Amino acid sequence: LTGLSGLYILDGLKKSGTLWTFEKEKAHAELAEPILKEFAQLKQKNVNVCVGDAREMLPLYSKEGPFDFVFIDGNK
Repeated sequence: LTGLSGLYILDGLKKSGTLWTFEKEKAHAELAEPILKEFAQLKQKNVNVCVGDAREMLPLYSKEGPFDFVFIDGNK
């Protein structure tokens, strides 16, 4: 709930890369966002933390692509 998977993905991005992450619960996003943003700043990368169900939100964010890959880490 602190964005650990996101940290690993963010670390692997090239400089100026962007991670888009979705948290279904606002409370989880509030825990993960400061950790992810601090790490991104240190590594000169970008992160966007979005709140909501990824299944519903991904179509809304598709215009931000193309994306290299999509990783869904949650209840399947």
